[in-house]
Amino acid sequence: VRESVAAAADAAPADFEGTMQQVVISLGSDAVRQVVGSTDLETVLAFSPDRLIEAVHKGEIQADSILKSTLEIDGRKGRLQTEGQADYSIMDGEQMATHVVAPEDRMIMTMDPAKMAAAGLVKSKASGPVDMGAEKVGEREIRGFDTTGYRFEFMGNIATAWLSEDLEAQTGGFFDIWSALNPLGPVMEVGEGAPVRTVM
Repeated sequence: VRESVAAAADAAPADFEGTMQQVVISLGSDAVRQVVGSTDLETVLAFSPDRLIEAVHKGEIQADSILKSTLEIDGRKGRLQTEGQADYSIMDGEQMATHVVAPEDRMIMTMDPAKMAAAGLVKSKASGPVDMGAEKVGEREIRGFDTTGYRFEFMGNIATAWLSEDLEAQTGGFFDIWSALNPLGPVMEVGEGAPVRTVM
C-alpha cells in the first residue's frame, strides 16, 4: 500500500499548501491533577489529551513550558521555523534535501540525499512504519483529511498520532525529512501516512 501511495504521489502534482504548528506543552503533576483529578497513571492515560491542551489555552492551568514551531508547506517544499529563533530550515521533498539557514551567521548548510542517507536521516520508502507497539485507536476526519489514529508509548509518555495517507500523497517524501529533523520524529512514523495531529 505504501509503495502504491508513493507511486501515486510521484505521478501526481503535489498541491497541498498550508501551515502546520507543532506545540510542545510541558505540564507539571499539579497542573495535571487540577484538570484530571489525579496523577494516577491509568487515570491520566484514560483522560483526553485534548482537554488538557484546552485547559492550557483557556488559562485554567499553567504549563511549565511551551515550545512552538511553524511549518509552512507549499507542495513538496516547506519552511520550518522555531519561535524565538532566527535560524530556519527549508525542506525539499522532491530532492530530499534540507537547507539550514542561519541569517545571523550569513550561512546556509545543505544536507543532500547522499549526506542524509549516510547520516541515517532518510528512511527507505520500502521500510514501512516503525514498530513501536502502536495500537490503532480509530479513524476520523481532522482538518479535511481522513486519518487513522495510533496510541503508543514514547519516551516514557503515551502518545497519540493521527496520520493521513491523503496528506502524504500530496506532500511526497516531505514528512520523512521533517521527522528526521524533529526530536519527536518517531511519533510520525508509527503507521501509514503523514501526521495531521500528534498529542503526547
